[in-house]
Parts: sequence; structure tokens; C-alpha cells
Amino acid sequence: MGDGTTGAYFPSTCEDTIIHFNGNGGATRELFAGIQFGGNAFSDGNHGMVVASSTTAKRFDQYGNMIWSSPVIFLQNPGDAYSRLSAPDNNGGVIMVFWTTSGGVFAQHTGRVGKVGIITAVGDFENLAEGYELSQNFPNPFNAVTKIKFTVPVSSRVLIEIYDILGRIITTLVDQQFSRGVYMLEFDGSNYSTGIYFVILQTDHSPPLTSKLLLIR
Repeated sequence: MGDGTTGAYFPSTCEDTIIHFNGNGGATRELFAGIQFGGNAFSDGNHGMVVASSTTAKRFDQYGNMIWSSPVIFLQNPGDAYSRLSAPDNNGGVIMVFWTTSGGVFAQHTGRVGKVGIITAVGDFENLAEGYELSQNFPNPFNAVTKIKFTVPVSSRVLIEIYDILGRIITTLVDQQFSRGVYMLEFDGSNYSTGIYFVILQTDHSPPLTSKLLLIR
């Protein structure tokens, strides 16, 4: 698997060891000796690696140091779970899918910072958002009131603030925990002057998202 540049990692499952090769094919160093990765290892897109077994996931940097403070435990009943499959989310995390005799198909997403959330039933796969989204406000331009829609793919704290063109915070629309779903907020600009404003959405699991608003009084 690629190392994020021109080299590659080669996992040796028999010895629980990963060897790194540079772009010229030379073995530059041996990493992760004895980590017991169980046969599933993925590049984290930042020169490091995420390692997953049937029950846990760990993230390491390029020198073999563990990034997450402790292994992430996949939420499942070992006596009732079958067909455990893991795959990278292409953003430094792992998605584990498993089937239980009592509940159907489940999946847990372990993002770049550790456990992010769990899909609680097979029906939850329908219309599942791929990531955090901040839609363009409507109407825009607007006079006094406009609506702002945003999408939360997993339960997380969401902070949404309005900034003026000089980068000053003029109001906080929301700062609280949200469950997975699509939400709508209103921004009332009655007390503000005509001009360009920015709405910024921040979470613990994604880069800030920004959209431009045009208020006309």
C-alpha cells in the first residue's frame, strides 16, 4: 500500500511486521514490529497507518508510534457477530461492517481521531450522508431573514457562527450536540447593515465549512 508519497508499505502478517520501501524500491526501515494487526492495514493518507483486527482498530504514525490514546473497540457482541469486514474510509479511518443473528447488518465508523459513530441498523444505510455539509443559504441575496441547511453524518458537536467581512464574529447560531441528520436554521439580519457575511460550520471531526451570505437592506 502507498505511504502517501512515492513509497509503499509491505505488511508481513506472519511476523506482524510492516516494512517500508522508498520510491526506488529500497527497504528504508522496518516498522510496527509485533503489533499483531490481524491482516488488515490501511494507509492513513498522512504517511502513517490504520491497523484493524476483527475487534479493534489502532492508528500509527510513520515511525510506528500509536496516535490514538488507546485502541478503538468495535461495538459488537462477539458471540452473535459474523462476517466482520473492514475497509479504509480514505480519510485516515476505518469502517467495520458486521452481521448479527439478532439485529441484522451494522457498521461502525472509526475516523481519523478515533471512534466517530455507529450505524445502528441496516436501514440507516439509506440516504446516509458522506460527510458534513453546509448548503448555500436560501434566499441569497436576502432581506432580513434567510435559511441555512446543514448535514451531520454522525453524532457530534456543531458550532455555527456568522462573521462579517472583516472577520469579526457577529453572532453564534448554534453550539450544541447534534444527532446524525439534516437540519435547518434561520439567520435574522434585521439588526445588521447591507453587506457580505460568512457562515462557518465547525465540528470536532472535519475542517471548517464556509458559505457566503449577501444581506441587502
